[in-house]
Amino acid sequence: GGCGRGRRAAREAVPDRGVVVPQIFIPAAFYVGLGLRAVAPPLPFVATVRGLGTPTPDTTLAVFALSLTNNALSFRRAGTGFEARYRAELVLRKDAAVVARAASQEVVRVGSADETRRADERVVFQQLVRVPPGSYVAVVTVRDDYGTNVGRAEQPVTVPRIAVPGWSALTPIYHVEPRRELADAPRMLVNPRATVPYGLDTLRLYLESYGIPAGTPVTLVAFGQLGDEVW
Repeated sequence: GGCGRGRRAAREAVPDRGVVVPQIFIPAAFYVGLGLRAVAPPLPFVATVRGLGTPTPDTTLAVFALSLTNNALSFRRAGTGFEARYRAELVLRKDAAVVARAASQEVVRVGSADETRRADERVVFQQLVRVPPGSYVAVVTVRDDYGTNVGRAEQPVTVPRIAVPGWSALTPIYHVEPRRELADAPRMLVNPRATVPYGLDTLRLYLESYGIPAGTPVTLVAFGQLGDEVW
């Protein structure tokens, strides 16, 4: 890794020269090695797709989430602050057929020019898509509306079949209110990068069980890069 100056997000967004905002560069290949979808500059992002159960095993609730930093977007002055706009889209393809598509236009508002240059995770976008389990090609595209930059990732993805008894995908999260019924939409904020800012922070994980007796023990094991058990 290394440190570098983030690009100026907008002509009007000139930060205070006395304020230093560090940027820790983490290559996209690092996140790809974790099984995530990641794109390098000029519009970098990290994306993930996780699976949750639905009332029928022939449909899986795919939770699509991506992470952006403020300095990846172009800001314009808006009122007393600054505003950026972007479009995020997920397309799941099987051969030449489009099985599912989720897209949305989003707005990011910050109160100061310094915030437009922040290089830590500040924006999390997520969508829920119900799809048949199977192997697909996931195409994730992010477009900066106030600039010309586009980020695009195309990678294979497997949407798991979740039956009863069974388990959901293990999903890193910031916050969740556990579901009571499979027909309910989950109220959760996903951690797309599956990381924490500092080594002493706690990484929160969410796991759903389907038809598993109450009190069944669950053991989580973490392995290092060499395959050795570290936790």
